[in-house]
Amino acid sequence: MKARHILETVIYCEDLVAAKHFYADLLGLELFREADHYLGFRLSRSLLLVFDPRLSRRSDRPLPSHGTESNAHIAFSATQQEILQWQTHLEKHNVKIEREHEGTSLYVRDPAGNLVEFNQPTDWGIEWDFTEEKFE
Repeated sequence: MKARHILETVIYCEDLVAAKHFYADLLGLELFREADHYLGFRLSRSLLLVFDPRLSRRSDRPLPSHGTESNAHIAFSATQQEILQWQTHLEKHNVKIEREHEGTSLYVRDPAGNLVEFNQPTDWGIEWDFTEEKFE
């Protein structure tokens, strides 16, 4: 047996309204599910879930208790041209660029302080087909 793909990535944010604005309005992710304790965003072949850590730790939920006390790091794949476009877009919306690395990656923080990166898959030796944009 071999795991093939990451289906979902979970990060935590106590302010789901601010997270919704950041990920849906600012980054353009498709919000497909919203509940009192989490937001679900659909990407082309995976999901980003944003949980309120206070509620996801409760034992009366149907899922096992989970959460973190620290910030996470997620990276979105992007071409070099898209990274430049993201930089312009984020600066236009007053999102502080924490670091730009040689035009190949860009780092910002979400409302909870999670590190959000835009990076070229080729930096990791991965050839990515950017034409496949459908979540099946």
